[in-house]
Order: sequence, then structure tokens, then C-alpha cells
Amino acid sequence: MQYKNKEKQKEYNKQYRIDNKERIKENKKIYYEKNKEKIIEENKQWAKDNPEKRKETYKRYYIKNKERKLKYHKQWREENPEYKKVYYLNNKEKIAEQNRNYFKKNKKRISEYQKKWLKTEKGKAHNQKGNAKRQARERKIISTLNSQEWLDILEEHNYRCAYCGVEFDCENLPTRDHVIPISKGGNNMKKNVVPACRSCNSRKWNKIYMEGDS
Repeated sequence: MQYKNKEKQKEYNKQYRIDNKERIKENKKIYYEKNKEKIIEENKQWAKDNPEKRKETYKRYYIKNKERKLKYHKQWREENPEYKKVYYLNNKEKIAEQNRNYFKKNKKRISEYQKKWLKTEKGKAHNQKGNAKRQARERKIISTLNSQEWLDILEEHNYRCAYCGVEFDCENLPTRDHVIPISKGGNNMKKNVVPACRSCNSRKWNKIYMEGDS
């Protein structure tokens, strides 16, 4: 239906889209399937010709669909555990450089996130687990590791877990693991500390090496 009045036409179009939402969605799907290659090429060319608009469009889309995208990616990673390993092996140097840059640009934000996490019930439980025994042992060991040495260790390991190779980020923060556990005579020194994800650190516990790992 056509209206001479633009406002009326606009209202009509809006109501039509609301009343025929599923029908429009299905028609778009059919059209896309029939013209898939053409649409992909047109989108690639548009993105190439409009880099700033593309960036802004993606930013708005991400903000609007953040929770859904995070949920989808998490589920996909769980269903495809081998992909990450294969991707890492094929892009090792590139990923290492990206991780170094990310940590250098976001040191303060990562530190703040870790502080907030440690204040949660889960963080407190993780932090307090075995603290009494560890503190008693640490009074009798050599403890020279400082914050700068810890940052050096992270960089030496390309900001990845020393055991499973997973990259660290805001959701997967690094932990300090003693190669020779303190409970077995190890010291809190740079040469005895490696970065580990929480999962590997928990599984290793007080073993000197990751049994079953190559």
C-alpha cells in the first residue's frame, strides 16, 4: 500500500514488518540461498570500500548481540576442542604476537579484573585453598620472585600456559605454578616458576611434572 504522506507510509511499513516478521525472515533466507555467492562478494567489496563504516557496524552488532555471541563461541569451543590446538599450531607466531600486544595494552584492566574476581566467593575459595599450609612452608623457603620477574616469565612463555599451551585472556588468567612444588622442596624463584592456566595448575597439584603429558 502506498501513502502520499511519508509519515503514514513509514508507520505502515513498520507495522507490516511487525505483522509479517516470520514471513519476511523466511523470504530473506530463500533469497540469500539463491544469491549466496553474489551477496558474499558484494559484502566483501563493501567492507573493502568502507572500512570505517564496517568497523562501526560490527561494533554496534557486537554490543547488541554480545551475550548471544559469547554463548555461541563458548558452546562451539566445547564441541570442537581439537580446533584450538590445530589453529594454534598453524598460527603460533601470530598468536604469540597478538597475546603480547594484548597484555601490554591491557595490563591495568586485567589486574583490576583479577582483583574483582578474587573478591567473589569462587575467587576467595580458590585463593584460600591450602593457604595455611603454604604460608607455613613459604616461611622456610627462598622467596625472591617479584612482579617484574613474573611479567618476564609470562613474556618468555608467549602469554600461554606452560602445560597445555592455551592463551591467557581476561576470562582465563594465568597462575604461578612451581615446577618443583613448595611441598617437595621447591623455592619461590624465577627459575622454578612457570605460568599455568587454573585447570592445569589444579590438575598438577603437588606433582613435579604433568603425568601423562608429553
